[in-house]
This record gives sequence, structure tokens and C-alpha cells, in this order.
Amino acid sequence: MDRQNFHNKLRELFKNSWTSRLEQDLPSKWEKHGNLILFPENTFQSSAFSQQPELYPLICRLMKVTKIARKTGVITPNDPYRRPQVQLLYGSDGWVSKTENSIRFQWDITRCMFSSGNITEKQRISSWDLSGQTVVDLYAGIGYFTLSYLVHAKAKTVYACEWNPDAIEALRINLRLNKVSDRCVVLEGDNALTCPEQIADHVNLGLIPSSEASWEVSCRALNKTGGVLHVHGNVDLKKMEQIIITNYTENKNQIFPEAWTAWANYVSSEIGRILENIYPEEGWTATVLDVVKIKSYGPCVDHLVVDVKCYPKVKVLRKLSI
Repeated sequence: MDRQNFHNKLRELFKNSWTSRLEQDLPSKWEKHGNLILFPENTFQSSAFSQQPELYPLICRLMKVTKIARKTGVITPNDPYRRPQVQLLYGSDGWVSKTENSIRFQWDITRCMFSSGNITEKQRISSWDLSGQTVVDLYAGIGYFTLSYLVHAKAKTVYACEWNPDAIEALRINLRLNKVSDRCVVLEGDNALTCPEQIADHVNLGLIPSSEASWEVSCRALNKTGGVLHVHGNVDLKKMEQIIITNYTENKNQIFPEAWTAWANYVSSEIGRILENIYPEEGWTATVLDVVKIKSYGPCVDHLVVDVKCYPKVKVLRKLSI
């Protein structure tokens, strides 16, 4: 249902008791997750809404859902589980179902986050052929990226690290729903303690605003011949000058904002330094393959992912000399 018709139906429900205060509380947008409708924080705040017994059943009929929830704030920065701030207004529980990119998801919207804004990165991963390759996902959650690696990229094995019990429950359900449980090893707990070493061709670091705390863990996860790190981060766009970076990535002469370049250079140089400390005799190198924007966090912040190729110089030279 479009916004105008939805608003009109609500006004009709209240009839003569409708006020300008109630008008201010009407939602201008919403998210639909399966059989649940999720409204923004600043909607339906007036006590008049909660005192109208026909309101929520009407919304369910209009929106063709059985559950209603409202955001109550942003994710608390000091919450290690990154739980969403969501209040269930109507319905038996917060469990929802969604199919995105031909992948089925189920999760409790009051306990686990889900970002539809990451769809472009899920599609990018899905376009790869990783047959026979091993992936480590350091922040698996409910399977946001893990399932793209398994279902579409056809990775041989994915090691999914996660420490939120609610997310782990949903992850295991989603692996079964998509019939890929046999190719995924779920590692419960802190990835600094559970992540395997010298095993991965690709390591996914999908944590924002920064995944830097796990950069050393990701380097140790790479197999001895090298691999690619997919490092996520939020980047402050203080300078939007466009500059041409020649030989900066494998795709020559791409145009990047200067802030993207500075961040990608920082990531690759730090990864290179970490690898040198881990393998001082092999002289590992870290180079940028690509920088991709996933979404904007307002006018001054971009959520980016940089692909960093890591490999030992010694072994590359030996291979070339044969």
C-alpha cells in the first residue's frame, strides 16, 4: 500500500479525534520483513495510538502482515553483540523470514540485525566462482555474507565465526534452509580464539565501523600461499576531490575519492606490516585489488570494502623461476 492511502486509512480510524500531533507521528517510510512491518523510531509515539485497540489489527490488514515492530534507537556502540534497538508492538514474537538474492533468511528482528543495504556486496560475492576454495568469515552473524559464499560462489568450505548466541541460532537455521550446512563450520565464540590458521583463500571482515581489531587474526587465517582479505570499514569523506590512481588497483585508471584512497592505502600498509611480523623470513606483500562502496552513512561517511591480495614474495619468485 502506498503512503498516502495508508495515512488516509489511519485518519479514518480516528475520525474526529485526529490531531496535528497524531499527524506528526505518521510514518513516511517503513521496512517489510516477511510477515512483519518495521516502522521508524519517531512513529506512533502518541499514547492515543496505543489506546486505540483497532490500530494494529488495521495496520496488519492493510500491510498484509501479522507482526508490527518499531525501532527504538541505533545500535549501542558498546554492545559487543550489535543487537538492534527494536520493540515488538504486535505479534507473538520477533522471528521473520526473508528471501534476498535467492537466499532464505530467518532471524529474530528484536535480537539480530539485518541490513538490506549490503545487497550489492552480497551480489558481488555471489558473482565469484570460488569452487574448491576455503573462506573464513570472521563476523558471520546470521549468515549475511556466509550464505553468499556458500550458495552462489560455491566455496568448498566456509568457517563462520560468531559469538552472539542469538545470531548463531539463526545462522544454523539459515544454513539448513539453504541446504549448505555440510559445507559450513560454525565456530562459536571470540574469533581471536576460534579462528583457524593457515587455511583460507579468502577472509571476510564484514564489521563496521571498523574491523581493524581482527586484522592480525585474518592474516593468520590465510593459507601459506596467500589469499585475499575483504576488509570493511566506514570512511569519513572529508575530501571529495576525484583523483586518478594509475596502477593502484588491477583495474587501471579508476577514479576514486581521495578519502577512499587514503583508507585503502592505510589498510594495505597495515596488513603488510602485520604479515611481515608474522612471517619475517618470507617477505609477504599486500596489494589493493579493488575498492568498492557498499552504501552511504549520510553525507560524510561511506561504508567501503577493500580487497587486499596477500602473498609471500619468496614463494612467488620461486614459482616464476621454474
